Amino acid sequence: MTGIPTTTTRIDPRPKEESGRAPKDLGPTLSGAAAVFPKAVVGERSLPFGIGKGAPNGR
Repeated sequence: MTGIPTTTTRIDPRPKEESGRAPKDLGPTLSGAAAVFPKAVVGERSLPFGIGKGAPNGR
């Protein structure tokens, strides 16, 4: 696709493999989630999920 920049990300092999085995009805693929992430950050003006000790896993 012309005009769309490519981003390379290093991800630990184990979580990457595990995310690929997640049921399809849980949401987008890892690649799809990575594509949506910047839009969510801009739209919400924060990270689109909780992080840190005791934070829920996702929304």
